[in-house]
Amino acid sequence: MLFFKLFYTFFLIGLFSFGGGAAMMALIEQQVVSVNGWMSEIELYQFFGIAESTPGPIAVNIATAIGFNQAGIFGAACATLGVVLPSFIIICIIAALFNKLSNNKYFKVILSGITPIILGIVIIMIIKITCINIFGSFSNSGDFSFNVKALIITLVLLLISFIYKNIFQKKISPILLILISIVVGIVINM
Repeated sequence: MLFFKLFYTFFLIGLFSFGGGAAMMALIEQQVVSVNGWMSEIELYQFFGIAESTPGPIAVNIATAIGFNQAGIFGAACATLGVVLPSFIIICIIAALFNKLSNNKYFKVILSGITPIILGIVIIMIIKITCINIFGSFSNSGDFSFNVKALIITLVLLLISFIYKNIFQKKISPILLILISIVVGIVINM
């Protein structure tokens, strides 16, 4: 039953998420934390951090990690298949109908309406992840913890990004930022 639930949950996430992994984070949070209770919000954001910093699409990485966490290798396979299958089906349909759809005014209107929604979802998730990383999980009583180390790492990365952009006139590589955050995290926690 858990295997089917993992497949079904991630199939729905894959079916109703537009704009890639960052845009689907809100839906993943709702399904994994609120609906199914598979893990806490903090645990999920730790999984997001791992999934974002490992190679491959974040949607596949997070589905695989959560599936494995809940039901081992077969759970990982079910969740991964669930999140990938809707995109595969939709892309096959669009590829078959592309010439007809590319000039369809209704299709263009639908795509232009989806874009700002995705942007809003991504911005909200960035703010939420940053707040949870720095302040911890807010409880019902309004108590929160302040993570000075997370704030320091965030500020160091922002400063390095700003300096790099001004010196080299281009954005710093995300890989380099991940490596720098690892080093800063190790130094701070020694």
